[in-house]
Amino acid sequence: MQLKSLETEKETEYKGKNIPMSSNVKHSISQSQSLLDLFWKLAVTDEEERINAATQLVATLRKNVENGDEDDSLQYSVKRLLVGLSSNRQAAPLGFATALCEILREFSDNFHTAQLIAMIKECLQPAKQDNRSHHTHCSIGKILAYSSLIRSGIIKQAGDADVRAIVSSLVTIKTRYTMLSSAATDCLIQLCQALPPDDLRDVVTELLGEELTSGWEKCTADTLQLLLVLQEKKVLDSEYISEHWGVEKLVCRKTFPYLARIMVQSTTHHPIVHPVNAMIVSQAVAAGRKVSSKLWKDVIIGEVYNTEKHSRCYMVYQLISEVLKSSDKIQSVASILCPELIGPLMRQMTNRDTYLHKAAVKLMADIVDVIKKTSKGSLQLEILRCLLTEPGSFMFDSITATRTISNIISNLSADAAKEFSQDLMSVISAAAPLCGRRGDGIVSWSSITLTHLLNIPSMRQDVSDSTWQTNILKFLFLHSCFVLKQPLPKLDHCEEVVTLTDSDRLSIKEALLKGLSILSTCQTGHKGGSSKKADGLDYMTILDSLFKYASKLVSSTESVETFRVVSPQELAIWNQVETTCKKIDKHQKSVGEDKSKSAMFEAFQLMLQLFGLHLYIVESSERAEVMDTIQEITTCFSKAVSRTRTNKEEPEWCEVITEVLISLMSKSSHLLRTVSTSVFTKILPMCNTASIQLILDVFQSEDDEFDADREEVMMEEDVTSPDETDVSETAGDEGEDSSTSSDESDDEDEEEHGEEVDENMRATLQAALGPAAITDADQEDDDLSDSEMFKLDDALSAAFRGMMSKNKNSPAEVEKRRQIIYFKLRCLDLVEVIVKHSTDGEHLMELVVPLLSLTEASYKEKEMKEIGKKAQTLYNHLTSLKKIPTATVTDLDRATDRVKDILTLSTNAYVWPIMKDLANGLNLMIKLLSHAEYKPSQKSAKSKTKGKDVLIAAVVGEVQAALKEFLNKRESKYSHTLFQSLFDRQAPLFWGSNSDLLEAISNEGVRVFCRTQACSLLSQLINRTVTSQDNGATWLKFTKSLQVAIEKVSKYSAVNYKAGFLPEFFGVLNKVKTVDKTVVLDLGSFEGISEKFNKDLQKLYRKLVSANSQPAVGVSPGRKRKVSATFPSSDSDKPTKAMKTP
Repeated sequence: MQLKSLETEKETEYKGKNIPMSSNVKHSISQSQSLLDLFWKLAVTDEEERINAATQLVATLRKNVENGDEDDSLQYSVKRLLVGLSSNRQAAPLGFATALCEILREFSDNFHTAQLIAMIKECLQPAKQDNRSHHTHCSIGKILAYSSLIRSGIIKQAGDADVRAIVSSLVTIKTRYTMLSSAATDCLIQLCQALPPDDLRDVVTELLGEELTSGWEKCTADTLQLLLVLQEKKVLDSEYISEHWGVEKLVCRKTFPYLARIMVQSTTHHPIVHPVNAMIVSQAVAAGRKVSSKLWKDVIIGEVYNTEKHSRCYMVYQLISEVLKSSDKIQSVASILCPELIGPLMRQMTNRDTYLHKAAVKLMADIVDVIKKTSKGSLQLEILRCLLTEPGSFMFDSITATRTISNIISNLSADAAKEFSQDLMSVISAAAPLCGRRGDGIVSWSSITLTHLLNIPSMRQDVSDSTWQTNILKFLFLHSCFVLKQPLPKLDHCEEVVTLTDSDRLSIKEALLKGLSILSTCQTGHKGGSSKKADGLDYMTILDSLFKYASKLVSSTESVETFRVVSPQELAIWNQVETTCKKIDKHQKSVGEDKSKSAMFEAFQLMLQLFGLHLYIVESSERAEVMDTIQEITTCFSKAVSRTRTNKEEPEWCEVITEVLISLMSKSSHLLRTVSTSVFTKILPMCNTASIQLILDVFQSEDDEFDADREEVMMEEDVTSPDETDVSETAGDEGEDSSTSSDESDDEDEEEHGEEVDENMRATLQAALGPAAITDADQEDDDLSDSEMFKLDDALSAAFRGMMSKNKNSPAEVEKRRQIIYFKLRCLDLVEVIVKHSTDGEHLMELVVPLLSLTEASYKEKEMKEIGKKAQTLYNHLTSLKKIPTATVTDLDRATDRVKDILTLSTNAYVWPIMKDLANGLNLMIKLLSHAEYKPSQKSAKSKTKGKDVLIAAVVGEVQAALKEFLNKRESKYSHTLFQSLFDRQAPLFWGSNSDLLEAISNEGVRVFCRTQACSLLSQLINRTVTSQDNGATWLKFTKSLQVAIEKVSKYSAVNYKAGFLPEFFGVLNKVKTVDKTVVLDLGSFEGISEKFNKDLQKLYRKLVSANSQPAVGVSPGRKRKVSATFPSSDSDKPTKAMKTP
């Protein structure tokens, strides 16, 4: 009864969804709930859910068939699916057709074609009283059913009668329902592709004869599609086609007028593009290049493409996308992307309001995708040239507001990039105008071409062959810095004399600098391969080739002259650069496998060649600075290769080079800043601590600089020179006339400069001084006492600070601070090199405090936020180093000063991230010093001590001193968080601090807050590692001291009970019992105050008492315990009987 009611409910729901059921289906329902639910899942709109339901349905039926339930569930399912194909629900026909095809494919042995055709006719035959809509849906269901039958493979079992029944039914649908003609034709095409031609020829000519012989005037897109398939599958031979259509091939020049009409009529189903259009193009390509080009020119572009008919344009765009995707079959891109198409296409891409804007943009995206996927350089160039030639433009990207040309250039193959760069250089040399116009405000081809020319080396980095990239730079260097007087065939790009204007040469010079900058930061690696940051070696190869090319130009004075006049001094500097570079080449060959020296020589060569080229690139006013830089670099090279140091008071060469690099970081040239970073990476192994400090001095606070300058000025004012003293002493001996004349001259000076006094400053100072201010009406200057003057100091300081703040907000000061921030940001690039590439631990030690200071400053000053963000990133990288480099420390005081600076910074930290960074910094210092070796600069007793022990002991001593101050001084600003984080990571190292912590805990005079914090820190120190230090001797001593502390705490707690302190103290005792269960703690002294404990504390107290009374786990009753903390009342360190170790 329950199953019957369920069937009735399902039947009602089935009808409610407008899915009619035949009587056979109704009476065969005896299926399970799970099987019936799958049919409803087949009708959902989610495609993935429909597919999963179809898969589950096939699996369920397979299981039922294996259990012998074949006639029931399988037959029911097929009939249910056939009925569902006529549903008017959105996704039901799709899901049911998919499931039906899979079931017929899986159970092909259980059905035969005639049986299925009969079931289709039975389940999808509408009643006469049904409305027309239902008749249409039943016809759709038949098409889907026949298609499932064909795709499942069962159609191969069909006989002639079965095929005739299917074709006859489809022809009836095509004739009766015009809207279903394309769907029925598609089903017929599937049938033709599934069966042998001989099995179809008679059926097709008999049942479709009227349509297949209708002639060109009545031919539709569906008919032509069917004819093309039948001819291709050889169901219809050439004689049949020629007899009824007048041609042997349906796509040929004679049929172009008819094909144009058919293609236009096919757009009535816009936006659906009829498949026959692609078939026509494919047939034309197979017919040959001439036929294909003629089809595109006369038919598709000539007649079908019409900018006023959106449906036609849309169809052509889709057709082009499909054709270009089959790049192997493309014969002439110029006939496809013809001028008649490019012009309207650009306008549609530009105007977002046009109907075809999205279609045009999609077409261009498809073209770029074709460029990316194809490896045919000729095809890439042909497409690119079609877009750049008129009515296209070199300004294609700017006109259409896209990056089409840039993306195409970036994906050119190596051969195509070389050829295209030659084309662009030819355009620049010829100075061809844009679209035949020049000088009327339209950008010339040459300047636009430069942009595309630079995109080639910047986006195509085939490092295996950099000659073509060098060739571009040679071209730019020649035409920006030199003028060719007569042809010079021996040199590249000097075959013909080129005439360029000054503005053109200026544009080329900017492009040259940009090209050098782009290549200096390019990504190496082949297309599709792994990429990594360029290390400069390949860039140096390019730069070296360019430098040698420049040397040949400079020496060819008869044929070449410089664009700007070069003085004899500048020419001498150039010769000096050439000579030094030759020396570098000799040294490079002699260094062998010494990588650090080889990198050093590369750095010198890179700087000299770059600045040598800058002698001809930069303006005359900037050459003096370039020459000075070259002189410094040359001198540094001489010192670097010299084995002896002539003057020890002079700075090391690495310090001078570092100063040069720092000065380059202030330049606006991205090229110079990039090269500075590369050079510093190479010379870093040779740098000393002073070089690193030069970089870190850049980040000194502006306020600190101002304070230093102000103190210096005040000291100069306070110190009176001897000459001034003599003058003041002799002034009183002069006559009255002399004093009078002096007074008169002073009065005249005051009158002259009186107008220069700032009245605002005067008013501010008078307000600050109050009654002590002297006005013009005052006749006498009454001296103020020292106490009165000290009282006015604060008011005067506030007044001057207010005036300084006003000056800081002026536009000039704001711009100055902005430039300083940018300079510091750039110098952080040098710091990044140290962090990532330094192999000297002492270099890294120097970075900790400056980076911490920058990070801390970013929390206080808004302007420092960007600098602080970058400094934080570098600091995180620094503190997370996995491989700690070694170091040699010669100055112990400097090492301890770094630790002191970190501890000092912690006194001003007020946010948790900073405190965390400080703890990480101390931890890093400990790691670096543990990998360092201490070698004092002067021989002393310390030199005999192990280096690591001395350094680590110094760090521990500084931390312990800070800890004592934190525990004992009320005004201490140290944070508990710093020590807690440090003890958590380095507990064994700081285990010696346990005595200081116990002393603070035992001392009632220490603040309760500090005692509580001491308990927390002591708990952090206690772990299993410290119990085994020195074979347990330090742990034994600690447990003795702890027992003494227990007695003292219990005594003063009895008098002055603190509810917040004792839980922390008991936590220490619990931690001791946790790490060493053999320790016995005497807690009897707390019995008197235990009634004051809260519930949690009483629970912990009872736990500790109970643990003392039980033997340690793992210790047999007959064996002696390891260590006991039960001590006699005396302070003797001699262990009792119970304390002896086994």
